[in-house]
Amino acid sequence: MRADILASPKFDRLRRELETGSADLLLLLYRTAGWFERHAKYGRMSEPDASALDDHLRRPGFSERLRSCGWLKAAGGAVSLAGFCEPAATRKSLGARLRAAVLSAGRCAACGSTEELVVDHATPIARGGSSDPSNLQCLCSPCSRAKWRMTMPEFLAERRGA
Repeated sequence: MRADILASPKFDRLRRELETGSADLLLLLYRTAGWFERHAKYGRMSEPDASALDDHLRRPGFSERLRSCGWLKAAGGAVSLAGFCEPAATRKSLGARLRAAVLSAGRCAACGSTEELVVDHATPIARGGSSDPSNLQCLCSPCSRAKWRMTMPEFLAERRGA
């Protein structure tokens, strides 16, 4: 989990809503991260499975509270944790074959360059993205650095000056 989580306004809001102490909430979040680590695939799981988190923690409505504060994100029928875990903690090694497959595009998806190609997450891990092949793309290093934590549509819009 993030080292600065106790200072997060979301943490304080959640603690007040649950009427619990900081230590108890920290334990719940730690158990939540562990549960996701065991049950999610690439950091995502189907939305109905998220209610099982409440059962596991014996805290009805906890997943909904996580959702309302933005730490549980839903998209496309799946949910993922976002924001209270360090992005590096949720990353999985891509593996040589998958990396080679992504880089086989041979050119940057943003500018078309064929130099310094790297694997990039279209929706960054830090923004709830996964390492699923459908979220991976080939970018050149300069575009990857400039994109940083933006989604690909945000990055392209910024480049167009929108």
